[in-house]
Amino acid sequence: MEVPLSSSADLYLRDVIERLNVLRGRVIASMYSWSCKRSYKNGYVWHDLCDNDIGRPAHGNDYILKGAEIFQELNPANMIINLF
Repeated sequence: MEVPLSSSADLYLRDVIERLNVLRGRVIASMYSWSCKRSYKNGYVWHDLCDNDIGRPAHGNDYILKGAEIFQELNPANMIINLF
């Protein structure tokens, strides 16, 4: 996916989220926690991102981002159980 940059040199997570909102609707991007892959020593690490964080390229000008779905935890105190 190509993402227009709000800054001339950096890719912010907010740029990716804005592009996803245009392509898939406003709800999709907010359902995920975002990380970017970056090289580290002889391997790579996943770096967690917030909206205003700058993503780092994995290789050259290529960015690899991963979205992990956020699940809402059910709170038993808020659940109504119908036993009849």
